[in-house]
Amino acid sequence: MKKYLLIGPLPPPYNGQSVAFSYLKTLKCAQTDFIFYNTQRFRWEILNYMGSIFWLTLQLIFLHFEKVYFIGSRSKLGFIRQLPLFFIAKIKGVKLINHLHGADFKFFYQKSGFLKPLVKLAYNSVHTSIILLPEM
Repeated sequence: MKKYLLIGPLPPPYNGQSVAFSYLKTLKCAQTDFIFYNTQRFRWEILNYMGSIFWLTLQLIFLHFEKVYFIGSRSKLGFIRQLPLFFIAKIKGVKLINHLHGADFKFFYQKSGFLKPLVKLAYNSVHTSIILLPEM
């Protein structure tokens, strides 16, 4: 059975990202095991941040996933949180699916400063990107 890891926010709070991600939980596939990680599981943001880094890193190291779906961050701190995901997936040959919710990724990339080469390297390893508009 194929195993997919899906990373994103679940409500509450209710916003476009959390509602769209919660819809994915309703999908069923007999030959695929979907494992969800809620990036908003704790009340305090620091716990969500640390939990994402440690839990996701352990999952990626010790379990085998065919694909990993994630909602790409558009902030420096969020990118740093997702950095282990990019590199472990690259090493293990896991296909990454990036769902971009927001038209400001280009602005984030241009303003990422010393992280710019890492952002480029990381996003070059993405297999598929889902975008809402061609301008994105």
